[in-house]
Amino acid sequence: MSQTAKQLYELLESGDIDEQVLTDTLESIGASEKLQDYVHVLKTFEAEITMIDAEMARLKENKRILENRSEYLKCKMIEYMQATNQKTAAAGTFKVKLNERKSCEITDESLIPMEYMREIPAKLEPDKREMLKALKDGEKISGATLKTSYSVTAK
Repeated sequence: MSQTAKQLYELLESGDIDEQVLTDTLESIGASEKLQDYVHVLKTFEAEITMIDAEMARLKENKRILENRSEYLKCKMIEYMQATNQKTAAAGTFKVKLNERKSCEITDESLIPMEYMREIPAKLEPDKREMLKALKDGEKISGATLKTSYSVTAK
C-alpha cells in the first residue's frame, strides 16, 4: 500500500474528512496508482467489515446464551416461590415478587364464537381482550382457555 493510500485510508476511516483535502489527495495519485490505492483501501475496509461481522455474530451468540440463562434462573425463581407459596420474599438486599398475569390463549380459532371475533381490514381474528374478560368472569368459550403465567421481578 502506497503512502498516499495509507493517507487516504486514514482520512476515510477517521470520518473527519475535509472534502478539499480528500479531493487533493485523490488528485495527487496517478490513474493506475489511484485504482491500485483504491483497491488497497477497499480491501482493508472489506476485511474490517468481515471482522466486525464475525464479532457481531460472536456477541449475538453470547447474548442468546445469556438470555437463555436468565430465563432459566427466572423459571427456577418462579418454581421456588410457588413451591414455598410465597408472593414476596426478601433476598439479601433484593425484594423478589411473584407476579401473576392472566392471558387468553387460543387453542382452536375455528371454535371461537362470532361475538368474540373482531374485524381487522380483510381479516377476522379473535378478540383476546374481550375473551379474557369473559373467561375471568367464568364463561366457557369453545376453543379458548384461561391461561395463568408467572413472572418475577427483582429490585
